[in-house]
Amino acid sequence: MLRNFTISISPGICLTGAIMLLILPLPWIVAFLLASCFHELCHYAALRLSGHRVIRLGFGTNGILMETQFLSNKSELFCTLAGPLGGLCLLFFGRWFPRTAICAGLQSLYNLLPIYPLDGGRILRCLARQHLPPGVAMAVEVWVQRIFLGGILILLAAAFWYGLGILPLIAAGMLIMRIKKEKLLANRRSCGYNRANLSKEVRI
Repeated sequence: MLRNFTISISPGICLTGAIMLLILPLPWIVAFLLASCFHELCHYAALRLSGHRVIRLGFGTNGILMETQFLSNKSELFCTLAGPLGGLCLLFFGRWFPRTAICAGLQSLYNLLPIYPLDGGRILRCLARQHLPPGVAMAVEVWVQRIFLGGILILLAAAFWYGLGILPLIAAGMLIMRIKKEKLLANRRSCGYNRANLSKEVRI
């Protein structure tokens, strides 16, 4: 039932689409969009299987956001894993849809990085809070994310230095902006599975 279901679209998504059209061939853009939609569809299916309803669907420069009811730690772990694991399953169809399979595999690997608010960061948070004391869990989350984020930024800077152009710096900037934006969202009343912290609502 969708009577309380709302959809929001960020103006920035139009700019992102225009930039993609300028720098990427159309077949790869279509493959990227198909892989992204399948990734989010897997999240949605997991939410429905766990008995949760989507309240709001948002389209923005950070991807698709699904706002839903509060998720328990186990439910959040299940719903978070569904996206990247579903994307990796598309690799089995690489013979027939090579571009989509490549995009899905790369998206899954990216999302599995243990950096919040990526899926990997959410998985790390769920596992740490489930198996460790609160103080230790928070310290593990913080330091693992700092180590991985620092390593990624170093690699992107090195890629730029060795002549891969400005794209690595753009990727680094987008990742940093996404992390900062999600920290702001986490302080709001409704936060989420796909991008937020514990609250009365969750965003996927």
